[in-house]
Amino acid sequence: MIYTRQGDKGKTSVFGGRRLSKSNQLIEVVGNLDELSSFIGLVINKIKDKKGENILIEIQRDIYKISAKLSGANNPIIWVKDRVKQFEQDIDNITVKLPKLNRFLIAPNTEISAWFHILRAVTRRAERSVVRLSEEGKDKRREYLYVVKYLNRLSDYFFTLARLYSKKGKEITV
Repeated sequence: MIYTRQGDKGKTSVFGGRRLSKSNQLIEVVGNLDELSSFIGLVINKIKDKKGENILIEIQRDIYKISAKLSGANNPIIWVKDRVKQFEQDIDNITVKLPKLNRFLIAPNTEISAWFHILRAVTRRAERSVVRLSEEGKDKRREYLYVVKYLNRLSDYFFTLARLYSKKGKEITV
């Protein structure tokens, strides 16, 4: 059942049944990650490339595991280091195919490019919220730093995909 009929009184449950205020920073993080995953789901339905779709589904799985870990699940988080390396390799492989970038980009010129820029911005917000959480929770600082690095590189990856899906030679710079 999706509802409990108890009324939440401004509280919600996280992993293990722990109840927290909806203003708690952990709830902010989990909400930002949920929003990111939702937008990724939208983009999955916009792209026509099966490989890209599979990569985005894998990122959704990553986000779910990260949310669970930050909420108290006892699963290792070190795997994000390998994902960061993969993002870096993918970024490098895509970037060599793109025009050199020496200015800021604005106004994506295709719908899919715009969606990847939205993913980038939502990822950055999630990253900032994890940084705020890490400043509160000294006992889990290493885990938070892994997540921050993952989200940072993920936003770089989405930026690179936004450029890839722009019309060639039509990027608008400042």
